[in-house]
Amino acid sequence: MAPLLRIGDWTVDGSANELWQEGSERRPLRHKAMATLLLLAETPGQVVARETLIERVWGGNAFVAQKAINTAIWTIRQALGDDPEAPRYVETIAKKGYRLIAPVQMLARAPTAPAAAAVTASSPAPSSPKRPWLTAAWVLLGLSGLLGGLAWQARQAAPAPALQSRWLTQLPGVEFLGQHSPDGRWLAFAWWQGQGDAALVLRSAKGREPPQVLADAHGDVHGLAWLEGGRALAFTALKEGRCQLWRVDLEPAAPPRPLAECQPLFTPILAARDDGRTLVFTAPGEGRPGLFALQSDGSGLRRLTTAPDPLLPDHQPAFAPDGRRLAFARSQPGAGTRDLFELDLASGQERRLTQQGFTSLHGLAYTAQGEDLILSTTQLEVRMLQRWQRRSGQLQPLGQEGSAPMRERDGRLTVAVLRGSVGLAQWTLGAAGLQVLAPALGSRRHPALHEGPGGDALAFVARGSPGFSQLWVAAPALADPQERLQLPGEIGRPAWSPDGQRLAFWARCGAGGQLALCAWQRSSSAVQVLLQDGQAGGPPTWRDANTLVFSRPQAGSWRAWALTPGQAPQPLPGAPALHAQARLDLGPGGEFWGQGEDGLLRWAPDGAGTERWTAQGLETGERVIGWTPHPEAGLWLLSRGRFERLLHQRRPEAAAQELARWPLGTLAEFPSLSAGPGRLVLERSGGAQGDLLELR
Repeated sequence: MAPLLRIGDWTVDGSANELWQEGSERRPLRHKAMATLLLLAETPGQVVARETLIERVWGGNAFVAQKAINTAIWTIRQALGDDPEAPRYVETIAKKGYRLIAPVQMLARAPTAPAAAAVTASSPAPSSPKRPWLTAAWVLLGLSGLLGGLAWQARQAAPAPALQSRWLTQLPGVEFLGQHSPDGRWLAFAWWQGQGDAALVLRSAKGREPPQVLADAHGDVHGLAWLEGGRALAFTALKEGRCQLWRVDLEPAAPPRPLAECQPLFTPILAARDDGRTLVFTAPGEGRPGLFALQSDGSGLRRLTTAPDPLLPDHQPAFAPDGRRLAFARSQPGAGTRDLFELDLASGQERRLTQQGFTSLHGLAYTAQGEDLILSTTQLEVRMLQRWQRRSGQLQPLGQEGSAPMRERDGRLTVAVLRGSVGLAQWTLGAAGLQVLAPALGSRRHPALHEGPGGDALAFVARGSPGFSQLWVAAPALADPQERLQLPGEIGRPAWSPDGQRLAFWARCGAGGQLALCAWQRSSSAVQVLLQDGQAGGPPTWRDANTLVFSRPQAGSWRAWALTPGQAPQPLPGAPALHAQARLDLGPGGEFWGQGEDGLLRWAPDGAGTERWTAQGLETGERVIGWTPHPEAGLWLLSRGRFERLLHQRRPEAAAQELARWPLGTLAEFPSLSAGPGRLVLERSGGAQGDLLELR
C-alpha cells in the first residue's frame, strides 16, 4: 500500500491519490502527479533528477515524459498552493531536476471505518458542518468577459459531504466538456491539445482505445449533445468569430453537416432532450438573440425566448429529465449579473428561479429527479459545484471542483476539472525569451502599458477577495505593483489616457453598483463615472485627451462609438461593422483598428476608406491569437501553430516577419497584449490542464 505522509501542513494519501489540510475537504491528485510527489518525498531535501523521474514514474518513456513531468510538477504546485518563484514545497534545480524542501513525516493509518453513504446527484444531499476547501488558481476556457464575472452574494446551505468520484480522462492537454452515450458505451468530449482548435472526439467508455476524432476542422468545439439514442452527435463550434451548429452521424458514419447558425459565446449554449430528438441552442435570431428549438434533423426551427440583454443572450440551457422544462441563465441588462430561469415548454411560461446575481456561471444540469439544479460558479478563481435547492431556494456547496456539469441518463454527473493560471511577461526587441513580471499565484490579466508624459507605467487586473477584482499599477512599469482600486465583480480591460493620468474601463463602478464606463484618476485615486446607460460595450481606448472610443451594438450590428465626458455617445461616421464586443485601438497615425467579422480592419479617422488586413506568411494550421498596432507601422501579431510566435506585419500584402518564437503553452490561450517602443507586455500561461471527472 502507498504511504500516508505529512508533507508540510498537508496530509498525502498515496493509496487514494488524495491530499488535504486539517479541517478541509480532500482533493484528488492525478496518478502521475501523485507518483512524482511520492518519489520526491522518498529523499526530502535531495535533488531527484529528471532521468530518475522518467525511469521510475514513466517507465523509461522519455518522449512522453519530457512534457508530462512539467505538467505533473505544475499540478503538484497548484494542489499545494506553492509558488515556483518562492517555493515552500517543490524547488526546481536548473538543468538537474527537482527537490522537495518541505518536512516529510510518515503517518500510521487508522483502522478502516465503514464507508459513508454516497451522495448522488439524484438524491437530496444531507447537510454537513464542514466548509468546502478553496484554493487560488486560474481556470482555462473561462474566458469570462465583463458580463460574466460580476459579484454576487447568496445565502448558502451547509456544504454536502464529498461526492464519490473517478477520473474519466487524463490525456495531455485540456478535456473540458463531456457526456456518455445513452447506452453508456461511449464517451464524447471536447479536447484541446495545446494548438489549433478543440476537437470533438469519441472513445470507448472503458478507455482502452485512443480517442477517435469526429470533427477537428470545423472550428473550436464548445458544445455537444447526443442525438437519437446515440446514433448521432450535435456540436457547436466557433470559427473566425462565427458559430455553427453541426450534426455528425455515427450509425452509419458520415461527415458533419451544418444545421443552423448559433450565437458566438464562450459559454455552453447547447442542450438536447433525453430522447435526442429536440435541440435547444442560443442563436442570433436576426438581431433578436435568444434560445431556439430545432429538431435533430435540422427542421422545425422555432423561438423559445428573447433575451433582454443582447450582449449576453440567454444561454447554458439544460433539459429536465422529463423533457417538459428547460433551465437557462439570463443576463440582467445594466447590472451585468446573471440568474437562473426556467421555461415550461408546453405553456411557454418563464419563471425566475434565483435572485442571486451570479458573478460567474459555467454550466447547469438538473438532478436525476428533476427538482434541483447543479451549477458551477467561480470561487477564488476555482470553478466549484453547487446545488440549487428548489424547496428552500438555497445554494448548497458540494465541496467539489467542476465546470460544465452534464447529467448522464443514470443520474451521474460528468464535469470538467480545469486548472491553470495566467500571468504577465515582457518581451523586448532582440530578446528571445520573456521576462516574467509581477509573479503571483492568482491570475493577472489585461496589461495596459503607458510610455510618455508622466513616465512609463503598467496597469493590469487581478482577482481580489471573493467577488471582487483589483486594479494594480506599477510605476515605472518594472517596479513592484501596488493595488489602487477594488471593485465588485470584474474590471474590464483598462486603457491609459494620452497623458498617463487616467485609466478607463468597464466595471460595476456606477451608481448603485451598476455597470458603467469609468475613469480612475492617478493623482487622487478617485473614480469618475463617464457613461451609465444600462448598456455595455467593448474595451475602450482614448482617441485624444478628452474622447474615448469603443464598440457597441447599433441596429443589430456592432459599430464604433465616441464619448466625450458630459455628452451622449455618438457613432463614429464612416466606421465599418465590427465583431461583437470588438476591441478598438489607434495606430501611430491616428487611424482606427478593430476586429471585423472577417478579419482585422483599419480605417481613417474621417471614415474615408476601410482596409482589411489578413495575416500573411503563416504556416499551415497556424492562426492569429492576439494583435495590437505597432508603434511605427502595421501590427504586432501573436500566432499559434507548431510554435507560438511574435510577428510584425508592416503592410496588408506583406509577409509577417518573425521576431520571436516560443514553445506551445508559453502564452495564454487568447493573450491580451500592450505595446510600447521596442517592447510588449503580454499574458503568459502558468500552465493549463483539464480532465473529465465522474461524480455519483
